[in-house]
Amino acid sequence: MIGRAGYLINAGLAQPNQILMLAYARKAAEEMDERIKEKLGIDNLSVKTFHSLGKHIITQVEGIVPLIDKMAEDPELRTRFVDEQIQRLLQDEQYKSRLVTYFLRFSYPYKSQYDFKSFGEYNAYILENDIRTLQGELVKSYEECEIANFLYRQGIAYQYEANYQVNTSGPDYKVYQPDFYLPEYGIYIEHFAVNEQNQTPPFIEQQRYLEGIAWKRALHEKYKTPLIETYSYLKHQGRLTDVLSEKLLAAGVKFNPIPANELLTNLKGLGRVSEFAKLMADVLSLFKSAHMEIKNLVELAKVHEDHERMLAAAYLFEPIYEAYQLHLRDEASIDFEDMIGRAIEY
Repeated sequence: MIGRAGYLINAGLAQPNQILMLAYARKAAEEMDERIKEKLGIDNLSVKTFHSLGKHIITQVEGIVPLIDKMAEDPELRTRFVDEQIQRLLQDEQYKSRLVTYFLRFSYPYKSQYDFKSFGEYNAYILENDIRTLQGELVKSYEECEIANFLYRQGIAYQYEANYQVNTSGPDYKVYQPDFYLPEYGIYIEHFAVNEQNQTPPFIEQQRYLEGIAWKRALHEKYKTPLIETYSYLKHQGRLTDVLSEKLLAAGVKFNPIPANELLTNLKGLGRVSEFAKLMADVLSLFKSAHMEIKNLVELAKVHEDHERMLAAAYLFEPIYEAYQLHLRDEASIDFEDMIGRAIEY
């Protein structure tokens, strides 16, 4: 870049004050400035970072140097601000309900197992999202997580993949561990990855899996242990927890829903609310960097392929964004995203 600037000047194609050189990082800009003086002997060639250029444009238009907010230079401070706003917003029953729903249903991006061609692809999705229940258990599928969270929300004690009451290990099968066990009722729950045609996802060996289902059913029949079954196609139909609820009630299971306040207290103890605050702080930075209007956010969420999840997040994000913008207005300050966005407008 120094060579190019030198060529333009020495060839008489440009004057130093007609050239602007931009760098992303401050250190790179300082280094370029030093080299220009050293190699070209020029003092009036502008070298700026994108943000300092933005600040310069804003100053020219507004007549005063803008104040940079402390949160712009301290991501931890911004996260703490977002966390405080969430705590404040939780005094509102509608916001509290929306946050509980988000944790119950939308903490992770749902992808059907039928969308994956190989176990490697599916396993990468599971590992990448670290899918955990509200009790903190790492589970093998999004659908299992939804079942676990439903049981937890209804105050139904469960054990995930507990050993079956009879030792079934042998040459063909390891110790049998049903997906869920309800110790107060002696009921087992198995969630089977099959569609309406009894077909498995592409990466699961179908014949062997169906034989496993038959073996499990026969085992429960043999030892007279109550078994409730759910299936992947119920999730696709949007009926997974509704059908599970019907079967549990029919089996005599009592529901004792955990109040939202208690649920949120437990989530705070697990660090989930703090994780959410950090996520919202990241979204705040990205949203402002995109120079979007908040009024467009819900409309964009509605047409997203994962629209339910995006809408849930948008409704939680909107009041946080508004509180942040109000803070900047009251402090007469801007952040780094404003440096670019406002400069572009001007």
